[in-house]
Amino acid sequence: MPSKIRFIGVGTAEATVLRTVIGQAKLDTAYTPTNDVAHSDIVTFGTTSEDLDPIRYWLLKNLSIIPTSNIAALFTNPAVTTA
Repeated sequence: MPSKIRFIGVGTAEATVLRTVIGQAKLDTAYTPTNDVAHSDIVTFGTTSEDLDPIRYWLLKNLSIIPTSNIAALFTNPAVTTA
């Protein structure tokens, strides 16, 4: 099925950065077992619809985006945080 959604990269940050409170919402990480042992998801608790835009803005400011062309560097050099 055709889609305009494409995989363009990954967002990355240290778990200690992601564990925060924005408004009334608590952000944290949750390990999700995959073939990638470093994979985890960002989860929120106590989130209301009013919290969504501030959370999105905070994530845009705090996640480093690694484009698909540089993802392999994450496996050979975990310190990679930029394109």
